[in-house]
Amino acid sequence: MMLQMLKEYWPIVAFVLMVLVLPFIKWVVGQLRKGLASHDDLQAVRADAAERIAAQAKASADAALALEVRLNNRFDVLTEWVAAHNVTHAHLQGQIEQVRLIIDQLPKSDQITRMLLLAEETRGDVKAVQKTVEYIGEQVARHESIFANAATRKVPA
Repeated sequence: MMLQMLKEYWPIVAFVLMVLVLPFIKWVVGQLRKGLASHDDLQAVRADAAERIAAQAKASADAALALEVRLNNRFDVLTEWVAAHNVTHAHLQGQIEQVRLIIDQLPKSDQITRMLLLAEETRGDVKAVQKTVEYIGEQVARHESIFANAATRKVPA
């Protein structure tokens, strides 16, 4: 049925295609040609893109170089700080070792206890000696008084 209808109306279909569809196809092709770039246009875009890529690559390389310089400078600063820290650490370690030696030479608690006991014993001995000295002093004073009284009695007045 469709085929028979097409056989009867083919001149109308051809006319419609020629009048409506063909100009539309020509217009689309023309628009595509206008929208498509020529070889020269593509070369210009390619050259521009190559220049932009080269500029970005140079900028990236410069930024990478600047970053490398900054990192190297920071590394140098940190290396110097670590070296100074190591010197300070060695100096402090020496001082700590000296303090340890001094602490090791200090008397221990049992030695201090023995020294306190000896001091207490010595204090007791000193008190005994002091009493003895006082007794001797009293005896000397008594004898001096006796001799002084005896001397005043013998002296004719």
